[in-house]
Amino acid sequence: MLKKNHQIVALAVNTGALLPFHPQLPTVIIATAITILTANIPDIDIKLPFVKHRGFTHTIWSWLLVSLLIYSLTQSKLCASMVSLSYLMHLITDSFSVAGIKWFAPLTTKSHTLFKGYKVGGPTEAVFASLCLGCYIIFIIQIL
Repeated sequence: MLKKNHQIVALAVNTGALLPFHPQLPTVIIATAITILTANIPDIDIKLPFVKHRGFTHTIWSWLLVSLLIYSLTQSKLCASMVSLSYLMHLITDSFSVAGIKWFAPLTTKSHTLFKGYKVGGPTEAVFASLCLGCYIIFIIQIL
């Protein structure tokens, strides 16, 4: 999935999850910033030499490690929740791609795909991201 689409999906999910508990606009603005900044953490492997894309950073172990690290550093449930959900949504949406991800590597080398219907940057991804953007806009309108 493209970077901007990972951010859009994470925004929709995070805002939908946050609203029942924190419907105040300032909190949603902070959560939105955290989400946009962290939705692509798993793709840090693209910039690291000698690290394979969709390797360790695209596993459940990395997600758990980052989630625990962020909470221990910030002691903020809001921040940790937004980062954790953003990271998890990145992994889930990459699981919908043709290539999939190896959720449990190195315990298994099997690549898991939830839906073999979209290619990165393709029309299916664009439609899905557009639907998520629509949901995000509806959530924001509810706050205003």
